Amino acid sequence: MIHILGIVGSPRKGKNTDSLVQKALDGAKITKVYLNDLKIKPCQACSKHPNPEYCIYKDGMSKLYRLFESVDGIILGTPAYYETISSQTKLMIDRCNCLAKIQRTSSEKIKFIRRIKKPKLGVFIWVADCSTNIKPALASIRFWCLDINLKLTKILKMYHSNDKDSNFKELSEISYQTGKKLAKIINKSSGIKV
Repeated sequence: MIHILGIVGSPRKGKNTDSLVQKALDGAKITKVYLNDLKIKPCQACSKHPNPEYCIYKDGMSKLYRLFESVDGIILGTPAYYETISSQTKLMIDRCNCLAKIQRTSSEKIKFIRRIKKPKLGVFIWVADCSTNIKPALASIRFWCLDINLKLTKILKMYHSNDKDSNFKELSEISYQTGKKLAKIINKSSGIKV
């Protein structure tokens, strides 16, 4: 069975972001992580890449590093804060810069040397109320994907109203179908049975 990691970047359990990530995870072997529950120290820009460890700090990121090595897919959900991502999500992303070394080629092109070797497929769920421009959020998400060897198969921009019931069923169904499709794609590409 495929193993999907669900990462909830919202501090609010049981609310929109958490619920939509859970819907996308239904039907797979999952590990669900609430970033707000992890004790994660901010990146100190130490420029060290300890081997075989990923970071000099031993905290909540150690669990995530191990999961990034082993899972087949990742579903990351975050609320939109100022058209970007939550501080919990940004903290996790910042601590992933030790997962890839950047090397410049002789022609000044940038090459990423990934320390996480296993490729993964994933989905990014951005839950917004009044924010409409996802581009600032995607700037960080795309670099994070490079660091953890993740290829996004779908980016969901989920807009909700203050009245959760007005379109939540529709958003839940979209999340569920997206998660189901992700599992099928991983199954097809890896030969792993769902």
